[in-house]
Amino acid sequence: MEKFIKPQILLFCITAFEQLADKKNPIYKWAVFAFWLSLLADVLLMFTGTSELSFLTGIAAFLLSYVFYIIIFGKGLTNNKRLLSKYPLLLRTCE
Repeated sequence: MEKFIKPQILLFCITAFEQLADKKNPIYKWAVFAFWLSLLADVLLMFTGTSELSFLTGIAAFLLSYVFYIIIFGKGLTNNKRLLSKYPLLLRTCE
């Protein structure tokens, strides 16, 4: 039961994001792809005891998803002037 809680939470987040996000935003597709990569990584890492390949593939999927998250976070912050004026230290994380 414990193994399936995180993937279920991530499925909920993907569903909520797809319903609430602006689909016209160019970042939308990258974010959905990053969420699905994270879900794939979670599922693969649940089965690391059965195969070394699932562990390596899961780690690679997490790495790619985090690269996408960094890109998305950087683009979203630099395009959001109101957020940057409220939290100016966030700009330094994107440079």
